[in-house]
Amino acid sequence: MSSEERLSLSGQIARLERWRQLLFVCVAPTLILAMIISPLVAQDMYGSAAGYYSDRVRLFLTAFTLSTVSVSLEVWVAYRYGRHMKLLTDDRDNGEVSVFRGVLSERHRLEPTQQVLLNKKLLRIEQHRTQTIELLSKSGFLWNVNGRSVRRMVQPALTEVAVTPAFASIAAQWLEEISRHDQAILYGGQRELSDHEKRELGRLIRRLITRPVTSSLPVALLSLVIAINMYLSHDSDNDLMFGFFLIGGIANIMMYIVQVRQAKRFGNDLKVGYVGIRRIGRQDLNERNDAPLEPDIEFLPVTGMLWTKSGEPAVWRRGST
Repeated sequence: MSSEERLSLSGQIARLERWRQLLFVCVAPTLILAMIISPLVAQDMYGSAAGYYSDRVRLFLTAFTLSTVSVSLEVWVAYRYGRHMKLLTDDRDNGEVSVFRGVLSERHRLEPTQQVLLNKKLLRIEQHRTQTIELLSKSGFLWNVNGRSVRRMVQPALTEVAVTPAFASIAAQWLEEISRHDQAILYGGQRELSDHEKRELGRLIRRLITRPVTSSLPVALLSLVIAINMYLSHDSDNDLMFGFFLIGGIANIMMYIVQVRQAKRFGNDLKVGYVGIRRIGRQDLNERNDAPLEPDIEFLPVTGMLWTKSGEPAVWRRGST
């Protein structure tokens, strides 16, 4: 890392420190503002904010909820800024970046980092061009993409993808004819998954099961608790929010069930331990061009998910999702 790059990194650290101090200064005004607007919110929600014991309890709960949520959000953002500052300081002192080079031949629409870089024209989909991405070694933040600096802090999720084993090319030479058509012949076969591929599949299964536990499931449970509370307090009669929380909670739980079922199917693929191979060859063997009509593909037999294409890992395997 050059002296100019270290200076730029110091500027980012200083900006984060100013924002962090501002957030801590705003804690007291936020509490005062929450106390001021709480009676208005309580009166709008429950009709009256004073006069009865139940109304006073509701006013207290409204003020407590507003102040807790707002202050917690400020403290959480300040904590993240402080964490980023520490990581960037370590990167500045370390002075090293990790360099990744590769070819981007197709778009992965479920990979948010790739979408951001493509939209900003930092990455381009080109099959014959090697592109370079530099990450700060300690924090993992994007630093440069194809020689251009990234202004916003982006921390991509790194995914370890197993390399297609050497014996895959040998297995592809022993395919049997499955069906024949006017201009093409479909060949098929199978090969065993390598140990590295089995470990990758195991990581995917664990990720499908555990990631929603820390993200969507807490949101679903909180939504259902709010919906049940509204129902028991008879606030659900003509309230659109009741339907919003109820449907949102059920939808998140259903999505988690779908992910668990998909993880089970991937688990069956792991138990089977092999991938299917398909190739579309030419019908006329006398043609000079004996290359296949379509690239060779490998797929998981239970889920049917594409595993490799022309010996390269499928796009979804290289994503963070």
